[in-house]
Amino acid sequence: MVVTRARSRLQRALGRKTREAAALRQAAEIAATATPNVDPLQQILEVALPVLPGDHLVLLHASADRMESVIVAAAGTAHVWRWLRAPLRPGIAARAIETGEAQLVSETVGHRDGSTGRLMGSVLVVPVILRGGVFGVLETTDEQRRFTRQHVTLLRAFAVQCAVVIDDARGGIREFTQNRRERTK
Repeated sequence: MVVTRARSRLQRALGRKTREAAALRQAAEIAATATPNVDPLQQILEVALPVLPGDHLVLLHASADRMESVIVAAAGTAHVWRWLRAPLRPGIAARAIETGEAQLVSETVGHRDGSTGRLMGSVLVVPVILRGGVFGVLETTDEQRRFTRQHVTLLRAFAVQCAVVIDDARGGIREFTQNRRERTK
């Protein structure tokens, strides 16, 4: 009986690791082959969400002055929040943006997020680092389950893929602008 339970737990863990690895490979592929017709950030979040214990995942971009935020991609129950602009208030997301470090708060039933005012259970916020600065954060919450250090590592890997897409897009914009300037001279 004990051996059967241990084997069952091991199989579940191996299955979870396989799903996580597959999702990360898929996110890397999306980042590497981004096309203008699809939104690769949205695709990465949709790939990431099923391997995280949460019902939504958002990519929040902070303005340069850190006074405003906008949700540039959202998956799960948060999809309706996409392109929502709001003041960036003190809270877990603002702390991650300010420090450039992941914020993991578990067992916070009854905790109100300073940014949104929502009641949450477990919160995980990971900064998206772009060329040494914080572009924004990936944020997920779950009212019933706790996030672990393993989830922090996993969400950081998805944040890296988001940074690759953003950097590639900005490079394309810079190249387009530079070519345009050269043609007008």
